[in-house]
Amino acid sequence: MKVFLISLIFISSIVQSKIYQQNKIGFKKNLKISNKYLSKKMIEIELINLFNQKDIYKHSKHIKRKVLSYGAFSVPTLLKVMKEKKYSDKAKWIATFLLGRTAGTKSIGVLTKFTKHPNWVLRLASLRTLFSLNAKNLQVTSSKMLKDKSLLIRNQALDIITTYGFKKESMNVWSMLYDKRNYNKKSTSSLVRKIIRSIGSLKFKKALKPLLKMSQKDKYNSLFAEIDYSLSNITGKNSPKGNIKLKKKFWNSLKI
Repeated sequence: MKVFLISLIFISSIVQSKIYQQNKIGFKKNLKISNKYLSKKMIEIELINLFNQKDIYKHSKHIKRKVLSYGAFSVPTLLKVMKEKKYSDKAKWIATFLLGRTAGTKSIGVLTKFTKHPNWVLRLASLRTLFSLNAKNLQVTSSKMLKDKSLLIRNQALDIITTYGFKKESMNVWSMLYDKRNYNKKSTSSLVRKIIRSIGSLKFKKALKPLLKMSQKDKYNSLFAEIDYSLSNITGKNSPKGNIKLKKKFWNSLKI
């Protein structure tokens, strides 16, 4: 009987020990989950405070270090800053670029959606970030944004197409010359000059005849340097060194 009782007490102590260990493990697990949740919340609070600063550009390096150190944990906060109206455009600008840095190519889908956002700051920042990520859909996205409401965005889209040499977009680039928004009332817009040079860089042959006609008209003298550049690129020929009259004579004598 004594032996039986001793055995029963021994078995009972083992069971209690296992239950205690299980409870201990469960407690540690719950504590770990709790700490993880709290750390995420603390990260969000810290980053939100940083993005709410008035002189945010002065603290941009500090914000960048913090965001990159938190990695993926900072993504929800970055998206929150981008989406909610209460945050400044400066904050949205920084958050967009940092989203690309932290999420990498995984952010391409979200950034592409933001290129259609009503806020031009988000559209521009998203397009530039896609450019830095070398996104596969960059040609399609930049092509659409050649007609954006913002001149800055149209300019950025043109730069991307020219840099990558997207020749299939040549006609869309050429059509920009017929968009009145690209012209300044006081003087010829710098964007127009860039459009003409881009046509040359893309070697758009269909623009050859129109450019030759433009080269002979005095009203386009202020754009002659860009026209001359594009004609040289398209034809593979260089006009002679000298004044505009000499160059005009050269292009006028060119047989197509």
